[in-house]
Amino acid sequence: KLLVSTGSTGCLDSITQIITTYPLPIPSFSAANTCISEQVNFNDQSSILAPATLTNYAWSFGDGNTSNQSAPSNLFAAEGVYDVQLILTSNHGCIDSLSQQVTVWPLPIVDFNASTVCEQIATDFTDLSAISSVYSPNSNTAWNWNFGDGNSSNSQSASHLYATHGDYQVTLAVTSANNCIDSVTKTASIMPLPLV
Repeated sequence: KLLVSTGSTGCLDSITQIITTYPLPIPSFSAANTCISEQVNFNDQSSILAPATLTNYAWSFGDGNTSNQSAPSNLFAAEGVYDVQLILTSNHGCIDSLSQQVTVWPLPIVDFNASTVCEQIATDFTDLSAISSVYSPNSNTAWNWNFGDGNSSNSQSASHLYATHGDYQVTLAVTSANNCIDSVTKTASIMPLPLV
């Protein structure tokens, strides 16, 4: 930078000074939408022009959690759409930031009823499962019954005839349209026939 100064008598003088400008960080990251029960991995794709370097990462995940790692992960405790912010600082103190949204899908709320029956009568299993659609459209799309005696079914509601009386631990696993899975186990009771 050259500065030329003229005095009242017409005399000139000048000074030259070098001014260095440093590049700003270029923040960039990706993260996949995921289910509540899974960690979200944040893939840092940030850059800066050499010879400058990135020296500080400041993540805010929108749920109160933070990190200073370059490629952190976060386990969100509730479904929702979270505003995630990354603030980058270079070795010259230059700062830039980026905010992106991450969607955390809910798990199915799994429940069912089982009819109490006598031996030699099929037990009816009625799916009562639901799923939240507060922050994103969701639906349950797949059901997997394990009847506790080695038999299974993929119907939403099912009927099963047990070979003998007793208590059976029945598990229903439900999968949502976003491939989020949860399950519940309940006891199905088959009553013995009277001995005549």
